Amino acid sequence: QKQRGRSASNEFLNIWGGQYNHTVQTLFALFKKLKLHNAMRLIKDYVSEDLHKYIPRSVPTISELRAAPDSSAKVDNGPPFPSSSGVSNSNNNRTSTTATEEIPSLESLGNIHISTVQRAAESLLEIDYAELENATDGWSPDNRLGQGGFGDVYRGKWKQLDVAIKVMNYRSPNIDQKMVELQQSYNELKYLNSIRHDNILALYGYSIKGGKPCLVYQLMKGGSLEARLRAHKAQNPLPALTWQQRFSISLGTARGIYFLHTARGTPLIHGDIKPANILLDQCLLPKIGDFGLVREGPKSLDAVVEVNKVFGTKIYLPPEFRNFRQLSTGVDVYSFGIVLLEVFTGRQVTDRVPENETKKNLLDYVKQQWRQ
Repeated sequence: QKQRGRSASNEFLNIWGGQYNHTVQTLFALFKKLKLHNAMRLIKDYVSEDLHKYIPRSVPTISELRAAPDSSAKVDNGPPFPSSSGVSNSNNNRTSTTATEEIPSLESLGNIHISTVQRAAESLLEIDYAELENATDGWSPDNRLGQGGFGDVYRGKWKQLDVAIKVMNYRSPNIDQKMVELQQSYNELKYLNSIRHDNILALYGYSIKGGKPCLVYQLMKGGSLEARLRAHKAQNPLPALTWQQRFSISLGTARGIYFLHTARGTPLIHGDIKPANILLDQCLLPKIGDFGLVREGPKSLDAVVEVNKVFGTKIYLPPEFRNFRQLSTGVDVYSFGIVLLEVFTGRQVTDRVPENETKKNLLDYVKQQWRQ
């Protein structure tokens, strides 16, 4: 077309509307079917405003569309990063036809070096490991707040601040421990360093040149939502949360999740929303913590991406993710829905009962109560 001195776009439109007698509206529908969202935007002024609702709020750029791989390709979403509950991968051969996202896999963990982690935390304070050791009285067991699949959390006094220090200590014999610890540190630093919100846990600094990688957070003196929901079972029971407190905690958590999903052009999916990861300050203000499983989702809020690894806490994950590995913002929404059921029924997802009795599934319980 350049040799004839004509625009390729004009030639296409002449053939589209002249030779084949198609309309712009038909072209718009074709772009929608092919998920060419930027192309839909280019011609949206020439179609009815009623059709504008089909354009996603967040779309890839033209350069990303040109560089996009085959939409039917699977992606490796990196290590499963299992929680203490352990999530096994599903055996399913279903192929996704939605947009895919390149996310580092376990095989690429070797590319995560200390310098990479430092670049992800350029605006954060790098803390000397010896200072953190002193802050916790030499990692005294008396200062240990808890432990999980990725290490231990300690209470400490650092620079006259009460802090929580997460010490990375990956407990899997099958994977290079050092690489996973660095990947976990990198993941949390990368996202927490770029996110500031009242309902997202504040990260003060990091240390990666000592015995173990460490992340230093604001100490949440109210404990976790899980601890408060089970407070009546503790040795020194705390007062039960009031209805107003439960509502405020739920609302604050919802705001944090909404911010993760909408603040950037690409939604961030937490991947492990559960009461243990909703932390409370002394005023019971909730903050979402534990960003080791965070993944960037598909560019469009209404799209899904198929991944090769299932991660998170199984009982809080939706069936489409557990069974078909379809990742979307809906994973967090479903998990938060389960949390709400726990908050307002006072029951756990699966209550522990004697072995000779059938386990009481929370969803079944809610359905039964709804029918009554």
